[in-house]
Amino acid sequence: MVLGQRGAEEPVEEPLLLVGGLARWGVISLGPSFGFISSNRALILFGVATVVEIAGDKIPAVDHALDALSTVLRPAAGALLASSVLWSVSDPLTALALGTLALGVTGLDANGLQSKDSFRTTPEAVTGEQVLARHFAAGEGNPVQVIGRAEAAGQLETAVAGTPGVTAVTRPVTKDGLVYLEGTLTSAADSQAGYDTVDRLRDTVHAIPGAEAKVGGGSAVNLDILRASRHDTNLVVPLVLVVVTIILGLLLRAVVAPLLLVATVVLSFGAALGVSTLAFKQVFGFAGADPSFPLWTFVFLVALGTDYNIFLMTRVHEESRRHGTRRGALIGLAATGGVITSAGVVLAGTFAALGTLPLVFVTEIGFAVAFGVLLDTFIVRSVLVTALNLDVGRRIWWPSRLSRDEDVALDELAGEEPAALTR
Repeated sequence: MVLGQRGAEEPVEEPLLLVGGLARWGVISLGPSFGFISSNRALILFGVATVVEIAGDKIPAVDHALDALSTVLRPAAGALLASSVLWSVSDPLTALALGTLALGVTGLDANGLQSKDSFRTTPEAVTGEQVLARHFAAGEGNPVQVIGRAEAAGQLETAVAGTPGVTAVTRPVTKDGLVYLEGTLTSAADSQAGYDTVDRLRDTVHAIPGAEAKVGGGSAVNLDILRASRHDTNLVVPLVLVVVTIILGLLLRAVVAPLLLVATVVLSFGAALGVSTLAFKQVFGFAGADPSFPLWTFVFLVALGTDYNIFLMTRVHEESRRHGTRRGALIGLAATGGVITSAGVVLAGTFAALGTLPLVFVTEIGFAVAFGVLLDTFIVRSVLVTALNLDVGRRIWWPSRLSRDEDVALDELAGEEPAALTR
């Protein structure tokens, strides 16, 4: 029995059943919204997992088998993690390796995907678009739209026709004091060349005095979404990190611990995004990523990473009051390691199921989050966070009173038997 572990002998199948069930329900609920729930493989994966959990809950023989497996693996995993940390306390290789993996982010191309690159298969819509592009201007099916004051109709028509990247202009249509006209782009509406044409066209028509012109159409909408996603990412990411830091500070009654924990979450996110970027290019051959991909991945991984941080560190804080910070860190890891890794595997499996779906954006989200959860569960939470607890010691709780309590020396702790720390 783990030292100081209250209620550790109680079964954890019900919380895991709830976590797994809610996660799968969430993915299935998103399916109709994105139109990808037609994948039978994804439904089979969800069905098998659900049947196993229900069987474990209702059939005594299966329940006893799962309980026996959990009883064997959980203490062994906790003891193994606790003992392995003793050898990695002063080793910066974990943080260095994660930082190296995070360098892959520099190659991330999150400037959007063209329609032909948005699917892992080739649907009829993409085939039709390719046929259209071979016989007509690439932007024929999705023209740029311009609207302005009726008295500036002639100037707007001339400006649109003279903009590089526009091959044809419709005759102006006036109504209720406004004028409307369309221009055919020489490039695809969802390409970078099309976006550049929209910017040039906006600069041109906005310079016409009194025209009050606006430029719209599919290409303009895509460009505006791209820029809005970048703005949201730049706003939401620091805001989330500040809020998470404040919550951790109030929960742990410390300043140093929240800053270190948030740093590990950011490092884990960067490493997951870096590895995902390399996988998308070198393994899957994807053309890029949706502009909202970094933000979605960040929200998922930071939420899950912070959740695991709270679960682990609240137990470490509790044990540190009775056994000191360093012993408390190992006891807390041994007590919560089995549950954290189990929940991480369940969530990673759920998100990995998204990889069976035909949309590139959904596949990228599934891969990045699944890999990030596993990385966070087995490396960051189990090794790096506990190693920081051991290295920093009682100072991690500064400025609370716990930071002034006496703690065992690191050399003395390393000489103790792992079994003494987990029993």
